[in-house]
Amino acid sequence: MPKITLLLRKFLIWKYKHISERNFVYILSVLVGLLAGLGIVTLKNITHFIQSLLEGKIIEGSSAFYFSKIYT
Repeated sequence: MPKITLLLRKFLIWKYKHISERNFVYILSVLVGLLAGLGIVTLKNITHFIQSLLEGKIIEGSSAFYFSKIYT
């Protein structure tokens, strides 16, 4: 834990000397926007994967079961 505190203290001192508050907020907002975009794309892809998995595997298997009962 002290290692993290030391790194945070060094970062805050560096930020205070080199970056203004306004620029730091801009950098953080860009970082949050990029992370939110990556999260949304990941969530969308997972949703499409689950949809294709459910429609492709489960429905195909259950429809074959129903059709075999109807036609036999």
